[in-house]
Parts: sequence; C-alpha cells; structure tokens
Amino acid sequence: GHRTAFREAIARAAYSQTQWNILHAELSALVQTYRLHQTATYRREKLRVAQQLAQFNQALVETVQRQMQANQASVADVSMAEVENQATIQQLAVSQQDLIAAVTDLRQQIGVPEYADSIEPSGPLRVPEPVTPGDEANLIRVALSSRPEIQVAAAQLASARSALRLARAD
Repeated sequence: GHRTAFREAIARAAYSQTQWNILHAELSALVQTYRLHQTATYRREKLRVAQQLAQFNQALVETVQRQMQANQASVADVSMAEVENQATIQQLAVSQQDLIAAVTDLRQQIGVPEYADSIEPSGPLRVPEPVTPGDEANLIRVALSSRPEIQVAAAQLASARSALRLARAD
C-alpha cells in the first residue's frame, strides 16, 4: 500500500525531472542557435561594409594616382592611399573568414551537413511577441516557474521526500 504509493511518487518525480531536463536541453539549444544566427547575421553585414569600404578605397587610389599625374597630388599621397587600400583588403579577407566561421558554427548547430547547399542568414531572427501581457510580478512568477533547472530541483526534492518516506515505512 504505502510502499507502492511511495515508489509511484518516486517514479513520477524521476519522470518529471527527466522531462524538465529535456526541456532545459531544448531551450539551451534554441538560445545557442539564436546566438549563432545573430553572430552570422552581424558578420554578414560587417562583410558587406568591408566590401563597400574596399571598393571606395580602390577608387580613391585610382583618383589620387590621376591627381598625381596631373601634378595635383604627391607621391606620398599615392603611397598613403595604397597603404590604406591594402589595409582594407586585409580587413575584407578577415571579414570573409569570420563570416565563413560563423556560418559553419550555425550549420553545425542546426545539423546542416557541409556538402549541402550553402546557407546564409537572410535577415534578423525575430522572437515572437508575448501573446498575453501581464503585470511584472506575474511575469516573474511565470518565468521562474518555467525555468527547467528549478523544476528539476523540485522534482529531485519530491523524489528525495518519497524515498525518505519509503525508507521510514521499511
């Protein structure tokens, strides 16, 4: 009678703990995916800016070279423009590698194999708006009650209490 009830309570608590562990793992994976997506999106935009800057600096070098041929710019001006151009070309290469690394991390996170078509984030990942607004205290209570690690601890506590009762009954 009592022993069976205690064993059932232990089993229910263990099952609940497992469910919350799974939810915690799913939420962690979702958060990590979101972070990797945002990183890839940011790096894609950074690469776009680096490409524009490289084009601008290349055009600047050509302009300063024409000015030097017309005796309107010095050799030092051309040299400075070329040094700046080389720096932007190097930054462009770094930005390209950063984007490749970010997309690779995102692919691994979501399980897209290397041999699949190339993927790239197409825009910001939007989080849906909350369906039901509520007061701050209620939102905090809901947030705390939905934290998987808190639920795991509660399930472990219930399991330990049931095990203690079973031990006392024995």
